[in-house]
Amino acid sequence: MLPYVDLAPIHLAGGWIRWPMLCASMGVLVAHFALLARARRLTLDVPTAASMSFFMVIAGLLGARLFKLAYFPGVWSQLSWLDLFAAGGLASFGGLAGGLLGALVYFAARRMGAALALDYLDALAAVFPLGWLFGRLGCAITHDHPGLASSSVFAVAYPDMPRFDLGYIEVLFLALVMIPLFVVLARRPQSRGLFLTVFFLLYGGFRLSLDTLHVDPPRYLGVTVDQWAYGSMLLLGVALAVTLRPFRNLNPLRREVFA
Repeated sequence: MLPYVDLAPIHLAGGWIRWPMLCASMGVLVAHFALLARARRLTLDVPTAASMSFFMVIAGLLGARLFKLAYFPGVWSQLSWLDLFAAGGLASFGGLAGGLLGALVYFAARRMGAALALDYLDALAAVFPLGWLFGRLGCAITHDHPGLASSSVFAVAYPDMPRFDLGYIEVLFLALVMIPLFVVLARRPQSRGLFLTVFFLLYGGFRLSLDTLHVDPPRYLGVTVDQWAYGSMLLLGVALAVTLRPFRNLNPLRREVFA
């Protein structure tokens, strides 16, 4: 069983920096610069990749804030429009969905073709787990996603009782499964859309499994919020796999190294 280590916020320049915000900021920077490096190797336009990243971050923050409210059924009717955008919690799926929507709006504004847009999204998907790892590390450090009670070796000794730490489990999944897999994939011939498809399939499936460890999650029509969210992600991954067939049409000329 793992100890419950409570790290205090960092005092800097007369203010306090909370670990989730610090780790999330580091994750954004890591993913952004890794994307630029990969775009350069793939001979994609680096300024375009940077602009896409900027729009995705802004839209992702907005989506993360709004989707957080889905975890509190009935709260929408009690909030003003100003409350919707006020400081508060963030939801990871809202960040992913909002970021993707931001990219699609950016592509539409640029009148970019679907094939080229997919190349930019796939370049980001290839390096995104590394940045996402930093962001989820903040959740693990602050233990703000307690799960079901457990005596497992993967449980954390929370003050009330030993429990699964869902943030910690996700960090392990990213560090031990998803990132190593993407490193291997990046060293082999790839087809268009491979990384985006694998990310949706693997991460969507993982989060559906992780949802079974939540304590009394909120439900809509009998289905939990994460089941709605990550079930949709998994279905999108299946749709991409059927449409793009990235596991069949491997192009031996596209061989890039993971950054």
